[in-house]
Amino acid sequence: MIRHTHTWLAAGLLIAGAAGGSAQAASFLAASADFDSPPFLGAGVVAGTLGSSGSFGTANGTHPGSDGKSWSGNFFRNNRAGNPAHESGFELTNLPTHASVDIDFILGFLGEWIGFDSPNGANNLDIFVDGTQIARLTSNQSGGTTFEYGGGTVLATGQLDEINIGSDVIVDMANAPFLSFAHSASTLNFTVQASGAGWQGGDNESWGIDALSIRLQDAVPVPAPESGSLGALAGVGLLVSVLRRRGL
Repeated sequence: MIRHTHTWLAAGLLIAGAAGGSAQAASFLAASADFDSPPFLGAGVVAGTLGSSGSFGTANGTHPGSDGKSWSGNFFRNNRAGNPAHESGFELTNLPTHASVDIDFILGFLGEWIGFDSPNGANNLDIFVDGTQIARLTSNQSGGTTFEYGGGTVLATGQLDEINIGSDVIVDMANAPFLSFAHSASTLNFTVQASGAGWQGGDNESWGIDALSIRLQDAVPVPAPESGSLGALAGVGLLVSVLRRRGL
């Protein structure tokens, strides 16, 4: 069961954007976060979080992707153990009328990931939208011969975070077909969960996301309210919760 806690995008999607949208159907940026600079929520959109607590990782170097994205600075990391491990994700509510959704990010397979065909047990990364699994991915830098990036493009391999375990792989998910899908509900849930017989979690194996964006297509945005003060106050509360969990 998905549990609502102050996690993941609580540290990224905090304050609603102030600019109103056009009255005509168009592409509408509902949310974005790079975990370094101030995040963004489209006018009227409300963000919550789903799943278990994560942490911030630090990228080793700067690795540019498509559309201005990069794996750099801070990123979100889930290094939870368990099988399946505790999931992380976000919930967007009060979405304007729309016909489809495009999600984009850079995905990191960090540490000793093992492919589907390993006799010693595989690692899986499962992705869900509104409770339905839409993809199962894996990487094979430490075992097995198979990998599955869902149509994403490898940006870099090597030591790509601050933890010196294994060889990391980061993947630009801009061209992953499963991340563009028909959707018209006013609420969107997105979660990611690791599992598999070989999954250990912790520093040995983790996953990360950077440069996240969620865009609605054929959208008719609702004009923003004159004041964003309530959204800002809610964002501050979420940030305080995250910092307390991290002991800061």
